[in-house]
Amino acid sequence: LGHGKEQWMTPLHPFILQSVSCVKDFLDKLIDIDNEGTELQQRVVFHPSVTIKEGYLHKRKAEGVNLVTRFTFKKRYFWLSSETLSYAKTPDWQVRSSIPVQRICAVERVDENAFQQLHMMQIITQDSEAQLHIMYIQCKNVNELNQWLSAVRKASIYNERMLPSFHPGS
Repeated sequence: LGHGKEQWMTPLHPFILQSVSCVKDFLDKLIDIDNEGTELQQRVVFHPSVTIKEGYLHKRKAEGVNLVTRFTFKKRYFWLSSETLSYAKTPDWQVRSSIPVQRICAVERVDENAFQQLHMMQIITQDSEAQLHIMYIQCKNVNELNQWLSAVRKASIYNERMLPSFHPGS
């Protein structure tokens, strides 16, 4: 960054440099970059009791896929915290199914041709016997899809089981 192309920019140069430095510091803290290049330290991205994201989504598990269940999605209310991804029939339903966030191995957008449906994602989890399970989720629009993808990825960023990618040709 020079002193500016225009003469009138010269007095603003020190202020701009200081502001750029402050923004860089803020962004480094926000995304937790270690400038010394030491090993990655795990930090809590979200407080455990905080609900990161919630709302209605349509879900389908990949187990027992046949012609009848291939396109059957159930509307469920989802909650994401730093510890669990939970869902139930309604927000006030007493029985919730929960998936520990540390079991999430991959979170990916699904090609619309896989189910002939838009705004799809898949969450791959691994159980205690190392068996992989796939849950397909449909969002109501692309913005909601991107928000859920981002939220689940952030919540599971430090998982030891994370795979670089996973798409078995669903």
